[in-house]
Amino acid sequence: MATPRMISKEELRFIGISVRTSNQREASNEALIPGLWQQFYEEQVMNRIPNSLNPGVTYGVYTDYENGASGMYSILLGCQASSTDPVPEGMTACTIPASKYAVFTTERGDISKVVPRLWQEIWEWDRTHSLRSFTGDFEYYDARCQDPANAQVDIYIALKNS
Repeated sequence: MATPRMISKEELRFIGISVRTSNQREASNEALIPGLWQQFYEEQVMNRIPNSLNPGVTYGVYTDYENGASGMYSILLGCQASSTDPVPEGMTACTIPASKYAVFTTERGDISKVVPRLWQEIWEWDRTHSLRSFTGDFEYYDARCQDPANAQVDIYIALKNS
């Protein structure tokens, strides 16, 4: 596994659509995240987000963790926004605090395979290092994801203050 690069980011705001789920549920036939992605594209959510920053970049934002990686959490698919006011009907907003992040990058490949595989590596990395703060993590989908069969994604993991 590659060593993550470390960066700091200020507070970030996002608007999009969200669900509440768990890793256990996502590993079953009752997974919610694939349906959320389908809804995101079918309803062209990205085009309806006000105050959007970084055109063409989609975020998968993980917040409201109940028990670290083993409990419930919220995932929002959307865009970074300069303001979370207004929030369109049917969407939600979230703000994640300023943090130091470990940034992991997937290998190039099928997006539906490389992202879950990297999350497996991140969970293993955290079992050894125990540095995650669970205050707000996110996946960063940019131009490298134009071809879902040959995509590359960055995953930002918020770290405890040290």
